[in-house]
Amino acid sequence: MKVREIICKRWILSRRVKAITLFPFIFFQGQPSPTDKSHEYVHVEQIRRMGVVRFYLAYLWYSVRVGYWDNPLEREAYEKQRP
Repeated sequence: MKVREIICKRWILSRRVKAITLFPFIFFQGQPSPTDKSHEYVHVEQIRRMGVVRFYLAYLWYSVRVGYWDNPLEREAYEKQRP
């Protein structure tokens, strides 16, 4: 399934959140930097590898258990993102 990027002029999420992947969409707050774009596409790879339901359940589980910065899915995305 093709991923669609959406640039949001009005952002309802926190100003610290620059983008969010809600497969098959990636929502960006304004024009994305190459790094932000790369980070979100790592999440797309993870979703394709794990499946949509499993990815979001795992993401939620890790976020509650260990927090955002220690979430293995986020750590992988930060390690693989390209500037």
